[in-house]
Amino acid sequence: MDYYKFINEGVNSKLGGLNFAECIIYSLNFGDIQAKSWDCSFELLLDACESLKRSGVDSIVLGANTAHLFADQLQEAIKLPIIHIGAETAKAVNRRGFVKVGLLGTKFTMEMDFYRNKLEEYGLEVLIPEKQETRDYIQHTVKEELGIGFVNPEAKAMMNDAAAPVVHEKSFDEFHLYTLARATTLRDQETKQIEFVRSTGIHALRLYVYDGAQVQQYGYYNMDQIRQDQSYGTQSNPKVWVMEEFKNSEANRLGIALPKGKLRFYRRDTDGHLEFVGENTIDHTPKDETIRIFTGNSFDVVGERKRTNIRVDSAHNWMDESFEIRVRNHKKEAVTIRVVEHLYRWTNWKLTEQSQESHKTDAQTVEFPVTIAPDGEQIVTYTVHYSW
Repeated sequence: MDYYKFINEGVNSKLGGLNFAECIIYSLNFGDIQAKSWDCSFELLLDACESLKRSGVDSIVLGANTAHLFADQLQEAIKLPIIHIGAETAKAVNRRGFVKVGLLGTKFTMEMDFYRNKLEEYGLEVLIPEKQETRDYIQHTVKEELGIGFVNPEAKAMMNDAAAPVVHEKSFDEFHLYTLARATTLRDQETKQIEFVRSTGIHALRLYVYDGAQVQQYGYYNMDQIRQDQSYGTQSNPKVWVMEEFKNSEANRLGIALPKGKLRFYRRDTDGHLEFVGENTIDHTPKDETIRIFTGNSFDVVGERKRTNIRVDSAHNWMDESFEIRVRNHKKEAVTIRVVEHLYRWTNWKLTEQSQESHKTDAQTVEFPVTIAPDGEQIVTYTVHYSW
């Protein structure tokens, strides 16, 4: 058994002579685990640990990555130290000076957070294969091939490919040069998308923005037409935008000059799986710049905007206009929304009434930040006075 061999070699290399490990090995029947599935195997592992404790051991090592799904629970139950393979791996990686690692293993190990979180506790950025089909293939290889001692050269090549860096970048004059580390084939007249860079654990601020005036159909209007057409801006857009804002910095696990291209976002759901949550394109972006990108419309947060009053005195060149904006949150958690209002009638304006405090973002735009409770609603009202 390789584990036993390596443990003895490690002890002997430190102590020399005829010194070897004093240890007890409890070998589980993987067929029993497979029959239950890993996430239902706590009792099997607990029985094994309690048996080792009765044998007088001082600490326990779990000889499988996926078993660490229960490492903290087992340690709490048996009151003995569990030497966590993730922690020891992270220490070894840190000693080598690396800050980014690839994690390949069973789907539990790659997709759930019990192993990744332990590595991240030691300041490591953890990468897993992005494509579900790649993770499925690795799962098959670990379970059906490596588990019975069969090393498939094709699987080995794919593992190496999954772990390879995607791109190398360097600056040159007013350009940035990028070298793809993986070979790719382009057929005649073919266009192919290639993953450029991937990073996990990025701190991104999610923004909800409600810009309720539907005015796209008036794109050809000038300022005089906007002021004179009283129906302008009275149609309501119900969609609330979802935006992601983050800094392209090394501290935020990026820090590379990003060329123009498509950016995709994934978040981990409650059962540990990565789920696609949105995409959009970005322009060329230097490192250390902040990126704000629209990723779609919210499903559970909606808005409604209507004009409640308008008064016009053309003889004295002024207009008053009042609006009511309702935003509703059907989520199970509170959300903060930026209600954006464009004061489009004229350049001279003043808010004479407002239900919430606002702040001016440019010459003709104000924002009302509002927080909405779960299944709640907030109402924003204001009156603007124009003069010309």
